[in-house]
Amino acid sequence: MSCDLSDPNILVAYNEIINFEGTNWLILGYNDTRDVISLYSKGSGGLSEMRDNLREEVLYGFARLEERYVLITYVSEQVSGVRRARALVHGRAVGALLKAQNASITASNPNDLSDVNIRTRLKLSGENGSAPTTPITPTHPDRPDSPASARRGRPASPSSSADRRTPSLSSISYDAPAPPAPTSPLPSPPLSASSKPPLSRDDAERKARKEENDRVAREEAEKRSREEAERRQAEAADRQRVEQQALESKLRDEAERRAKDESEKAQRETLKKQFVDADKLGQTLLSGYMSVQGGGSPFWKRRYFSIRGKTLYLYRDVLDKNPITSLDLAGTVRGIENVQPEVLIPNSFRLDLSTPQAAVDGGGSYYFFCDTHQEGQTIVAALSKVSGR
Repeated sequence: MSCDLSDPNILVAYNEIINFEGTNWLILGYNDTRDVISLYSKGSGGLSEMRDNLREEVLYGFARLEERYVLITYVSEQVSGVRRARALVHGRAVGALLKAQNASITASNPNDLSDVNIRTRLKLSGENGSAPTTPITPTHPDRPDSPASARRGRPASPSSSADRRTPSLSSISYDAPAPPAPTSPLPSPPLSASSKPPLSRDDAERKARKEENDRVAREEAEKRSREEAERRQAEAADRQRVEQQALESKLRDEAERRAKDESEKAQRETLKKQFVDADKLGQTLLSGYMSVQGGGSPFWKRRYFSIRGKTLYLYRDVLDKNPITSLDLAGTVRGIENVQPEVLIPNSFRLDLSTPQAAVDGGGSYYFFCDTHQEGQTIVAALSKVSGR
């Protein structure tokens, strides 16, 4: 809850009060801001004039009575609780700026700031601020106190320091030497252009505060600059790390893709050679297990298959001697398509045939899916080789 007390008029009015330049009170307020405190008013009419300038809000006052000073925090009864708490905090900052106070008082209405209350707080007595005195009577140094006074134990009538310094007319001797004639004071030598008057205490404090504020602002700026440089350096390092990881991932994926392509190419070459040799010798081109749906049946069935010559044979088991279905692939294959998006089964494909037997069986399409992707590719390659697709 810091506040702004940079209004130069505050210290101008304050110096007028403590330097006895006519002004003897001032009032500070927020002027519809949250934490900017500025000078509202000042005057030379004493406490009564200051009370006439109070408003129904949070105010700070400073007044001089005789040679003593009072700091006032005025919080109107209409002020909310939050602003009351803020006033207590800001009041300490005002007191740190207006340091000459001998007492402080918090008030919520003008009656709290009566002359009697203020003078009591400043430990002043008398209506006009001076100690009460008894009438001054001429005294003679050779005249003793009256016996009545001595009997009652009452001291002689008190007199102020000024009364003791100034003798009464009856005590002045007419043949006393005349006082020396007053002499005019010697003129002060003019200040040279290079000399500067010493700073007052308030000016020195303001200068020290300004230097401290400048130092803090400079350190904050340097800190922000360092933090910004570190943030940018960290971001650059993060970007470089991400780019390096992306490059490494790209190179790794490229290497894996090339290795996979090379492996598939080698497998195709080996498979192609096997197909050629098996075709020449009339041997089984490819065999294994895969699941089949077709031939008028809506169910998937696990079958052992064998490709020999231009025919795909399907068996219930590897031990069966006679196939349950044989599909002639010579010139009858209309297409071999990947149907994984259609049937939602991995490694699946469809074999479309155009034979009378396929029509009799209930359809010219057979669906297959294999256990692995590699097996599926191998079977599709063998079917394509045999059918000329």
